Parts: sequence; structure tokens; C-alpha cells
Amino acid sequence: MNLMEEVFKIITSLPQDYLLDYFNNPENITMEIPFFKSIKQTNENTYLVKVGWLISVETKVVKIRLKNRITYMMEHRDFPRIIAKLDHKIEPLFGKSEQTTVEITFYYKGPFESLARSEAKKIYKRIREKFDIIAKKIAKPEMQQEEISYISGMKTINSGLIGRDNMEMLIDKVIVESVDNDVEIIFSDGENVVKMVFSKGDLVYSAGSINSLKDSIKYIIKKKQ
Repeated sequence: MNLMEEVFKIITSLPQDYLLDYFNNPENITMEIPFFKSIKQTNENTYLVKVGWLISVETKVVKIRLKNRITYMMEHRDFPRIIAKLDHKIEPLFGKSEQTTVEITFYYKGPFESLARSEAKKIYKRIREKFDIIAKKIAKPEMQQEEISYISGMKTINSGLIGRDNMEMLIDKVIVESVDNDVEIIFSDGENVVKMVFSKGDLVYSAGSINSLKDSIKYIIKKKQ
């Protein structure tokens, strides 16, 4: 069975380790794909995703992590039959140790292949633009490279307790707030911590997995003044 194939390449100043961690978290990827409605981790490298596009399906996704490569594989055997694979190859740019090459290859076999190809190009563009924003922030003298959350002048504007069912609504509000000023939101259940930074309505940094959070979740919202 021949699969549709689209290859995209990004050259960025972001470090290889950062990019490997970024693509190793599937939530960073699904945030860029509007028709991925939800994702739930079922074991270390297996996830259950709900896709709602021109078609709606729920299917398993398997992650394969190698040294410089992260691949996500999906196969929906029932109607409509769908096979998809998203491969990320992340390596230092030859001859330029301060730059990294990200090669993203999208494979697909299923309904609406021409539309899937078009959507893949849009997703690639969003990821490339996000990396440009992150790289510029890291390059600022007041920034520390290990975390984008250390933005100069960022102050706490809200905090409290929240249930899992209300987290999505709170994140949506933070996204709107970030249109004018960078906003960071931190969730913690006392054991696990999730951090997200939004700028101009886009997620520019994330650490941790929302799926790891249990009950009694505390949140803090910080905004650049």
C-alpha cells in the first residue's frame, strides 16, 4: 500500500535536546493539529486519540523514540481505514554546531488525501513560526536558555484551585490574555508540574504533561508587565 508522503525541513538555532524533548511530548504536536480533539496516554509509549475532522474516529497512536528520531504511528483498521505516520529527525546542522535541522515527514493513506496534504503544510508552517518565536526569546539577554518562563517583569496575576474539567476553559482564557502580553500558567498537584507559556495567542513553551496531573490541582498565572 503506497502512502502519501510530505517532507518538511526546519533549520533553527534551538538546541537539539530541547527539540527532542519538545517532539517527545505528543501534546505539543496535537496542539498544532486542530482536528486532534483529545489525547490520553494508555501506557509509556501508547496513546488514544480522538480525531474530529471531516471524519470522526478514535484510534491508538504508538510512539517510537530513537537517539535522534521520534516517530508517531497511527492505524485505524475499521471504516474509514486510515494509516498515518509522523516522523521527526533532529540533528545538528552539518558544519554549524549552533544550529539544528528538524526533518518532519508525514505519511498518510486514507480519505481526503489532498486535504490531508494541505493541512500538513499548514501545521508545518505553524511549527516553524513557533520555533522562530522561541528562538528570538531565548536570544534575549534577560532570558535563561533552560526555561522560557523566566521572562523579565513577569508577575503573578491569579492563582487558586481548579478541577480537571475546568482546565481547558482556563487555558483558553490565558490564550486570549497572551495576545497583548506574554502569559505563563503553571499547574501542580503537589507531585507533578505542568508549565505553559503563551505569546500572541500561540503556545511557545511547555513542560510536563497534563495527563500526569491528579486531583487537588493548584494553578498560578503570571503575566509580563
